[in-house]
Amino acid sequence: MRAESEPERFRRMLHAVKHETPQGVYASLDHWCRAVGYRTASAWAAACGDTDLCCHVEQLDRLLYGSGSSEATLDGAALAAAITRNRHARQHAPRTTRGNPLPELNP
Repeated sequence: MRAESEPERFRRMLHAVKHETPQGVYASLDHWCRAVGYRTASAWAAACGDTDLCCHVEQLDRLLYGSGSSEATLDGAALAAAITRNRHARQHAPRTTRGNPLPELNP
């Protein structure tokens, strides 16, 4: 149970960001983002509203999937700092609600 906790997943993801290949970084970041309720790392970064974080995540996407990606590099330390700074900004994706099914108490 501890191995699947958010703090443990976050620790593993940060280790990947600092020490693994861009493919490993992407997989680990994607896994953590899904665990906290986002479909993609880009969606999480956009929800945080940090332009620096968005730029680093876009850079990772371009590195892996963009044309001319051989010249691009990943600054793992800067990405790790941006992720850490925004870890709790919007950790869980907003859920859509359809209104409260229960009446207000003591109106």
